[in-house]
Amino acid sequence: MPPVGTQAFHEIHEVPQLMRASAFSRLLANPTGEILYVDSARGSDDYTGHNVKAPTRTLARALVIANAGAGGSNILIAPGHTEIAAVANALLISKPDISVIGLGNAVRRPRITFSGNVAADVQVNAAGLIMRNLRFVNGIDSLAAMFTVAAADCLFEDIAVESSLAFRAIVAFEFAAAADRFAIRRLSARQLSVVSEAVQLACIRLADCDDFLIEDCNIIGHYATSCILNTVASLNTHTIKSFLNNLRTVAPTTGACISYAAGTTGWIADMRLGRAIDGVTVASVITSDGTRKANINIHDIVVANEVASVSGQVAVAAVSAS
Repeated sequence: MPPVGTQAFHEIHEVPQLMRASAFSRLLANPTGEILYVDSARGSDDYTGHNVKAPTRTLARALVIANAGAGGSNILIAPGHTEIAAVANALLISKPDISVIGLGNAVRRPRITFSGNVAADVQVNAAGLIMRNLRFVNGIDSLAAMFTVAAADCLFEDIAVESSLAFRAIVAFEFAAAADRFAIRRLSARQLSVVSEAVQLACIRLADCDDFLIEDCNIIGHYATSCILNTVASLNTHTIKSFLNNLRTVAPTTGACISYAAGTTGWIADMRLGRAIDGVTVASVITSDGTRKANINIHDIVVANEVASVSGQVAVAAVSAS
């Protein structure tokens, strides 16, 4: 059988069995839950999406159909799928234990484009979401947020977010206080707009989210505040094994890589931090207000162009220059 990423899944009769196999079942929020199929090229929103040969046309429709019961739903999106998000809550996750899995590699990954409305977003109001292998492209200037997450225990893996030179998103991910224990792994973010750099604040913004994990991410863009911005103290945080590069070129006292609120606890470890402006120290990278934050353990940080040093209540080990 050809690889799943090379064919539309309506041509692969073994898909239901394939998704139940142990290797694939680990991708799902609930391996025993129903499977829904989405394909913009061959589907119709008049279909129920339960048959691999009769997918829904949009992810938005599949989310409406998805099971709200204990079994949860697993939504499988075909390679090459495209969809426009043009209203607030365009993609609304209102039911728990939903998996949204994109098939395909590179540009064949399913693509969601935000357009026509600055409030257009993916709104997550139910816990236990798993979302994997999707591209999100900003097609409107001053978009408020690509993702608004207000529920706990959500996992985002292998997600790409993109903004062109002309289109800015104020934030890509907005995590509310209710979004404890979220995890983002292998995020690829390219937000390269240089038009009025003050508008695009951060890639990931969060407030009072405890026990979160940001791991193995690659974030590059022009951010007025920082690549990752924590505005209200969060406990037991982990930001590790990632490359962050804030390309903001205005005012060296702003545009950090990471900004944490006072009282935040946890770890920042094995990070590579780049800046367009020379003379960056770990203190300025970690903070946005010029003060050092207590209870953050910092290990193995490489900052472009400078050997960084921090004293006081911040613990530092093995800091080196690139």
